[in-house]
Amino acid sequence: MIALVVSGSWASPAFADISGFNSLIDWTYKQADSGSPASIPNANTVRLTNAGSFESRAVWYNTPQTFANFLVSFTYQSQGAAGCGSNDFGVAFVLHNNVNGLNAVAPSGGGDGYGYYLITTSAAVTLQARSNASGYFTNGSFGGGGANPVAPVTLLSGRPINVTLSYNGSILTQTLVDSVTSATFSTNYIATNMTAALGGGSTAYVGITGSTTCNAGTDQYLSNFQYTSVPEPSGLALLGIMGLAVRRRRIG
Repeated sequence: MIALVVSGSWASPAFADISGFNSLIDWTYKQADSGSPASIPNANTVRLTNAGSFESRAVWYNTPQTFANFLVSFTYQSQGAAGCGSNDFGVAFVLHNNVNGLNAVAPSGGGDGYGYYLITTSAAVTLQARSNASGYFTNGSFGGGGANPVAPVTLLSGRPINVTLSYNGSILTQTLVDSVTSATFSTNYIATNMTAALGGGSTAYVGITGSTTCNAGTDQYLSNFQYTSVPEPSGLALLGIMGLAVRRRRIG
């Protein structure tokens, strides 16, 4: 790819890999429970779980994406009961290279649709609505600690929560912002193990999983999804040199 030089500077190519849910045309939907399937209120919004108990669902973008450096954002909204029992429920942003590929889905019964060790070769950031917490996990190892309370943000408030995750190859930064009250939670996760957790390659499937528990009756909405893979600094420098060389040859 040749970078273009404009007014003495070079313009990098766009690296926006995924933009919106697009009515799931470019996505694969999987469901482990027997309840009513997810619905699409509009082209950019997915109601991943609904009034049923023990739901477990996933949506995966059909094309694997690079993950060495990335920025992802989406809006999460949960409307419903607080559930029961000890199992948590909520959603998780997941990267995976599981052998099941686009068919990967955790069993029903909680775990944010990610836990119980079935979506292995993976890395995820959970939004645990029942316990109002969040954490970074790998290989489906949900639970057993590792989650942080996200107060003053309240995941079960019914208000849209804007979620941002940025990864620079070692640190995964998470920010949650209540779109109504502006309450904000931010934290960093040490994620130097992400490449190994994803099998040592450079690409992975990108998606969102979700679950409910007993008597949860929780509508969980996802919207405004964006995933951008960012070139590493060395790659940016190389693109700049290529652009300068092309410009010089054309001038000469």
